[in-house]
Amino acid sequence: MNVSVYAIPGIPRLDSPENILQVVCDLNKISPIEVMSNLKSRKRELVETRHISITLMYKILKMSNYKAGAFFNKDHATAIHARKTIANLRETNKEFRLKTDSLFNYNG
Repeated sequence: MNVSVYAIPGIPRLDSPENILQVVCDLNKISPIEVMSNLKSRKRELVETRHISITLMYKILKMSNYKAGAFFNKDHATAIHARKTIANLRETNKEFRLKTDSLFNYNG
């Protein structure tokens, strides 16, 4: 039986960009401060965290590509690329899909 971690009191809801970033950082075991202070970094864990966050902002919060990208000081083309990359990873990488299922099946 899978219990969503988002049904547990004290876990932030995915209702703002900041909360989405926090939850994704928790999933990847890194700090939101580290992600936001290294916006030029190409380290996989930081890039993956940004890409998942942008995708969730677009999907859950219905943010435009422009606004989702702007949250990370990126342009809309980067946000589009992030969404395509995450969709491809979820389709082709079972381990990644299992890791992110609880986020992408969120119905908050």
